[in-house]
Amino acid sequence: MWVLVLLFNAAELLLLIRIILSWLQYESANEFTRWVCSVVDPLLAPIRSFLPQNSMGIDFSPIILFIFIDIVKRLALTL
Repeated sequence: MWVLVLLFNAAELLLLIRIILSWLQYESANEFTRWVCSVVDPLLAPIRSFLPQNSMGIDFSPIILFIFIDIVKRLALTL
């Protein structure tokens, strides 16, 4: 059970790191940055394709992914 909690917490942490990286100029990205993006971006892509483009340039897909991860975590822990 604790392994599941650890995996969900790691997913949330990676998503938070990806959000912070999106605020920074990371053109000279290191291996860690590329790895985080390669793990998180495929999870965000379906949500981004589903959401309409915001005229203000705000990406709401990480918020939706946080909510989705939390719902799945709660469901998995109650079973």
